[in-house]
Amino acid sequence: MNPLENASSGAIFRDEEVMAEILGLTSEQLVPKGLESLDLPTKAALEHFIGTKEFPAQHVNGNLEAIIRAAGRPSLLIKNGVYEPSNIKAINNRLDKYRATILETIPSVGRVDILNHSNYEFLGTAWMLDEDIMITNRHVAELFTKRQGNNFFIAQNPLGVTYNTRVDFLHEHGNLDKRPFQITEIIFLEENDGIAPDMALIRVEKTPFLPPPIELSRRRLKLDDFMDVVVIGYPAWDGNRNNAFVMEEYFKGIYDVKRLAPGKMAGVHPHGHIFMHDCSTLGGNSGSVVFDIAEGKAIGLHYSGIFMKNNYAVTNTAILQRLAKIKLQVPVSVQPAEDLPPTTGGNEAAPKADDMANRKGYNPLFLSRDFEVPLPILSEELTAFEVPIPGVAENMLHYIHYSVKMHKDRRMAMFTAVNIDGNLLYGVPRKSDNWYFDPRISENYQAGKELYVNTNLHRGHLVRRIDPAWGDSRQEAISAVEDTFFYTNSTPQHERFNPRSWLDLEDYILENADSENMKVSVFTGPIFSDSDKFFRGFQIPEAYWKVVAFVNNGKLASSGYIVSQQDFMNNLEFVYGDFQTFHVPIQMIQDKTGLDFGVLLDSDPLQSNESVYNVRLIKGSSDIVL
Repeated sequence: MNPLENASSGAIFRDEEVMAEILGLTSEQLVPKGLESLDLPTKAALEHFIGTKEFPAQHVNGNLEAIIRAAGRPSLLIKNGVYEPSNIKAINNRLDKYRATILETIPSVGRVDILNHSNYEFLGTAWMLDEDIMITNRHVAELFTKRQGNNFFIAQNPLGVTYNTRVDFLHEHGNLDKRPFQITEIIFLEENDGIAPDMALIRVEKTPFLPPPIELSRRRLKLDDFMDVVVIGYPAWDGNRNNAFVMEEYFKGIYDVKRLAPGKMAGVHPHGHIFMHDCSTLGGNSGSVVFDIAEGKAIGLHYSGIFMKNNYAVTNTAILQRLAKIKLQVPVSVQPAEDLPPTTGGNEAAPKADDMANRKGYNPLFLSRDFEVPLPILSEELTAFEVPIPGVAENMLHYIHYSVKMHKDRRMAMFTAVNIDGNLLYGVPRKSDNWYFDPRISENYQAGKELYVNTNLHRGHLVRRIDPAWGDSRQEAISAVEDTFFYTNSTPQHERFNPRSWLDLEDYILENADSENMKVSVFTGPIFSDSDKFFRGFQIPEAYWKVVAFVNNGKLASSGYIVSQQDFMNNLEFVYGDFQTFHVPIQMIQDKTGLDFGVLLDSDPLQSNESVYNVRLIKGSSDIVL
């Protein structure tokens, strides 16, 4: 008998937080037919659970489990890179605690499509493992792969035409946009021998716009682990193997689009190569990432499951061991799991001032020798608040590819300035967030962890983690990413403050800049207002601005944006509200901040001599005027 059989089936009954909420719902909210459809022993079992927080296994029947799983293990649609909320508050709270990490992971999962196959259009799911390398299941890749000994090729259809295969990172419900990348090579395909892990490695065309890799966890999973995970992938109609009626009720007829399914990891096989989870999946989820939301890393590769029953995944340990054995073929920097060094757990030594020497920071001539874009000039009022940096011109803190101007009283940045080179970008996976004080200035001028601990406030990057991730080498890009984790680059943002239209601006600008240039300079900062509310001795900004500069059609171009989290700041309990992103004249940002952007005013398409600002609400890329 399989030692994992039924390990995840019924695991939801161990999830006390979710169970307690589900059993508190009305029968109309709980299921299509409600509790009235349950027999008397089952009703007694529900009452027993409510009273004792234990659920007697002898009373678990298929009807009850399907009802509970339908409520407590949802499959949430994703649109514009953001997952929809669940109707279970416990699920929302669980996900929102790690919302920023989850949202960073979603773009790195794609749908494997085949455009000239007689039987299939959509094969499964894959996710980024390295710069241009993705991982999926063997049984997905073998549908378009031909094996010759130890070599693998993209196969041909019956007409002799090579299969046109690609990975599209969108395919979202209600979103007609696409983000496809051609599959160029089959790197590795496991043997189908019932023993080897069900995995394959594929290479996609390398461009600056590939999403970053998802980092594999390097810790060994334990038999008694019962952690919060999500599966991100593309569930497809699977009525041949499942109850079609139940499936339609659950997925509302919406298939083949990106979804996020929360659940629990629930049991590891003694040999350590596979584990169980109880996230809701269907056939198209083959190749999905199983993501540990607390650690912020992948712990497995989903490969099989029975809807509302059992789900199987290849463990991170099995993947790491396999990658180590084929290291000559695959440029993924890994070690066998048993030889992996222990994680530091955030105990790395804080950098010293000498460690920060020779950082060149923002380059005003980065875009072109013909178009200098200097740092913003401070108003006379602002000058009185800049933090002095001994021996450094303009009192700027310089990092790898970006610079920061600090505000004495606010203990936050007045603005940041970063150069982004789209030609030299690397995908650098996110590791543990270890934030540091910059040793070059007093900690009295920096807002540290005392502002963030035990609150709904996140350390929000002003310079995005991935913006400076470029250079002549991968190590340069990694060092640049590490340089973004200083408190000087952090401002407090509510955990739900993460608009896709705000985060994707640089990506959109890069895609529309000159194809041979691919360079962008970005200035970002908070809008300080006397009305900003105080919290723990800090005034919390309620709005942020961004100014983007680039060369387009041989001319300097620029644009400005403002996003507000004002609705989040009604009280210290943070009543959730909507935020919006606006495309605004740079003049408006200049008036609100006291910064002078000089030449960028003349290159702004929204610049006007009229007294009324020309402001545009951004709902999508079509709302941005370049």
